[in-house]
Amino acid sequence: MAAPAATRREAFRERILSTALDLARQEGWKNLSMRRIADELDYTTPALYYHFKSKDDLIVELQSRGWSALLQKMRGIDESDPAERLKVIARTYVDFAFAEAELFMTMFGFGGVSCESEVAPPAAKAVSAIVNDTAAPLFARELSPAAAEDEVDVFWASVHGTVTLAMTGNLEGGRNRARSLAQIVIERTLRSWAPAEGA
Repeated sequence: MAAPAATRREAFRERILSTALDLARQEGWKNLSMRRIADELDYTTPALYYHFKSKDDLIVELQSRGWSALLQKMRGIDESDPAERLKVIARTYVDFAFAEAELFMTMFGFGGVSCESEVAPPAAKAVSAIVNDTAAPLFARELSPAAAEDEVDVFWASVHGTVTLAMTGNLEGGRNRARSLAQIVIERTLRSWAPAEGA
């Protein structure tokens, strides 16, 4: 018995996305085009446009999937202590970036990824909320929402910067070095947020 048309369409859509990631890994995002994907799949280019209106549309879907995969990892963290949880969040982020390098590149427009969409996927906002909610109890002093957001953004930018420098070859040591430096970032951040001695 043949699979329903909707199932076949979804299966082919998955093949398109998988092939796009494979080609990006092998040839780079700059060289990726809808025609190149179609050639690899042995289909006509118009067949791909039935599923994705453009390369940008395809990349937006990959971005969404990347953030959803990261969110799933974040939600799977089983640690109740906020400081320890923040450490695990940072390590999870580093590990995800290296394990899912092509998806990670699409999420942030690295490696020649070009996409006109400026709307953050819902999962990206959910990841941000997890980080902010984890950090909130760690502030020694009462901060305005804006000031608290700034503190978390500085912390997260430091972790993210460490990851991207390592991924782009601008930081020797790769994943292990990124993990080590992220740990240093966390420890220094937590000390800066802690009550002053004698306070």
